[in-house]
Amino acid sequence: MSELVKRIIIAIIGIPLIFFVVLSNGIYFFLFIIIISSIALYEFYNIAKNKQQKPSAVIGIVFNLILLFLFYDSLELKLFDNLTQNIAALLIISIVLTLLQQLFSKQTNIYENFGTTFGGILYITIPMYILLFFKYGLNISYINNSYFILCILCTIWVCDISAFFIGKKIGKRKLLERVSPKKTIAGAVSGFIASVIFFLIAVRCVIPELSFLHSLFLGIIIGTVGQLGDLIESKFKRDAKVKDSSNIIPGHGGILDRFDSLIYTIPIVFIYLYLFNFIVF
Repeated sequence: MSELVKRIIIAIIGIPLIFFVVLSNGIYFFLFIIIISSIALYEFYNIAKNKQQKPSAVIGIVFNLILLFLFYDSLELKLFDNLTQNIAALLIISIVLTLLQQLFSKQTNIYENFGTTFGGILYITIPMYILLFFKYGLNISYINNSYFILCILCTIWVCDISAFFIGKKIGKRKLLERVSPKKTIAGAVSGFIASVIFFLIAVRCVIPELSFLHSLFLGIIIGTVGQLGDLIESKFKRDAKVKDSSNIIPGHGGILDRFDSLIYTIPIVFIYLYLFNFIVF
């Protein structure tokens, strides 16, 4: 079975599942984010081992779980008071435990190990935290949170599909060969154009109250930053001399391979929404 056929089969199964999870109310989306963030973080730490690094993976993954739970709790369960203090306490405890673990480890590169542990959290956990905010905490009267997330996800998928097929068909000049040898300038441009057009149409269909100008700029952000996120993850893998973050998804690689664009896009979209007063704290 070819890699393309595997990709299509997984897409047929996975896309409806993701639509269900994003559109559903209650705990399903939270559990989905818990699962993909934990696996992606594990993959990130596993890649780092190819660079002779030994991050405190257990501490990082537990930090990820507790941080996301604290945010979900603050909005839905309300078992604990004062989210900010709880996060500060969690961060301090995690730093102390990581340094102690590194102290008694036989590994000598404590700088890299400590940096990789919290680098993974910044790279993966924080965007997933923001994505939970988009689902449960984004409070804009005319924006349906679930539809907004789906618009972002579908735009990234359209970008990937367009870049893959157009790049394969007519792409000659490489985009950034030393990072990702198969990506071409033609593919990147087609992915960008497809992203902007699709996002404008999708938003007009499900969130018509969002202005054309904001829709245009958000489409530009997703079409640009999403591809940068893909290249950044490729840089991590190439530096560690691995092809995929894992083989958990046949034909697609790992969870980090599939959600790298989303991970990098979400914080930039958040900043845009904050700068234009869609988000008020």
